[in-house]
Amino acid sequence: MSNHDCNKCRWATWDCFEYYNTRKKQWFVDGCKKEQTEDDCTEYEEREEE
Repeated sequence: MSNHDCNKCRWATWDCFEYYNTRKKQWFVDGCKKEQTEDDCTEYEEREEE
């Protein structure tokens, strides 16, 4: 099992959903640009904060 936080990975792809009857969005990691799974990830690279 991976100890990496996908939310901090530069290869994470993101998606969002809007709360019903609001403009508020909830963002979440939707996948990986390197097509890795969380359990088998060998490409983890922490993104630099902007």
